[in-house]
Amino acid sequence: MLTVLDLRYLIVVSSMANNSFLLLGVMSGNLFRFSLFFTLYFFTMLFLLATLKGLLKPLIYTFNIKYGITLFLVIMLLNIAAFPPLPIFLAKFLILYDFLSINSLSYPFLVIVVLANVTIMASYCQLFIKFVTQVYSNSSLHLLH
Repeated sequence: MLTVLDLRYLIVVSSMANNSFLLLGVMSGNLFRFSLFFTLYFFTMLFLLATLKGLLKPLIYTFNIKYGITLFLVIMLLNIAAFPPLPIFLAKFLILYDFLSINSLSYPFLVIVVLANVTIMASYCQLFIKFVTQVYSNSSLHLLH
């Protein structure tokens, strides 16, 4: 997962890794927190895929928010990666808390889930750095011509 530099493939791979939190939510028995994580994850993926597919282009051109869509895309990617101040991170934290309160003997399983989440965050950071350096290197080439 750390070698993936294609955004679409990274979304697929991280979705498989995020399914572990769906399973933890079901195993913890707290359906409210499970549904909170599922709803946040669903709408984040919906908006992210709609942006990547170009379904939001009429909205972008209508309200003239061409530059805001890049910021929106970055925030959605950081939300999927579960960076600390964003909603999916909080939902994952609540699911882990519920799971540990019920199953206190499942620490090896919990370590694997946390390491998978750290790998997801590192992969998205790597992709984000590649995206930012590519944008700035392309704009600097245009300034030279």
